[in-house]
Amino acid sequence: MNFNEYDEETTTRCRRALVTFLGDVGFWHDRVYLVGGLAPGFLVPEASAHVGSADIDVVVSISVDGGPPDTYYTLATNLVRAGFTQSEPSFRWTRNVGNVDVVLELLGESPDGGQPGRVFHPRDERTGSGLSLLHIPGAALVSRDYIEREVEEERLDGGGRSRITVRVANILSLTVLKVRAFQERHKNKDAYDIVFSILNFAEGPEEAGRVAARSEIANDEMVVQALALLGRRFKEVDDDGPAAYANFMAPESRDEDARRRLEAVVAVEQFLQSFATASGREI
Repeated sequence: MNFNEYDEETTTRCRRALVTFLGDVGFWHDRVYLVGGLAPGFLVPEASAHVGSADIDVVVSISVDGGPPDTYYTLATNLVRAGFTQSEPSFRWTRNVGNVDVVLELLGESPDGGQPGRVFHPRDERTGSGLSLLHIPGAALVSRDYIEREVEEERLDGGGRSRITVRVANILSLTVLKVRAFQERHKNKDAYDIVFSILNFAEGPEEAGRVAARSEIANDEMVVQALALLGRRFKEVDDDGPAAYANFMAPESRDEDARRRLEAVVAVEQFLQSFATASGREI
């Protein structure tokens, strides 16, 4: 998919589903973090031009010991109450909205580590809930680097408009997860989300770099590796990062394609240089 294939109606469905989900999960509300393709539109809400997303990705924060069994049973029960149905793979939940399935994916970081993309169960199989998460290395970073945004939308159950607070991955944790996702699946949308977020964050890429350098996760080894990867994938206009960004934007001419590629390279370069200056560490 490219820029022209996304539409406001699809994103609104996802926002309504998010409001309904977060409004019905009880104490889990403060242990759920929005990541993925819907996050940039909340991270930089002033930049309304973000294309949005066709699904919802959230990181579920788990305790080291997995927490009491009924904790996860409660989350699964509340998902059902919010109108979602568990599907396959088991970390995916869906709700039909206007004859379209809205997909909610539950992500997390397994305490046991392992290969990215594997499905795991908190506390193994002892929750009795069947709840599972998709293992994403670095997902736990979001619980230490997030911002809060208010979102108001019509609930999906006819309960009227509702305002909730959503915890959204901040610029550094979002960039880390997005560049790792781009490395693993090479989707043009991931490159777009990275560049869009850096370009439109506060006063621009340099401010984004300074804010990232102040994050408490700035010195985490996974962050260091991810930023080095970001620099490699977006170093030159012919690299796959700028190419993916330009391809997603669906340029109508060679000149427009060249401009988009350069835009991506410059944005990432300014972000990384600013981060290095503010943190006193080379990337």
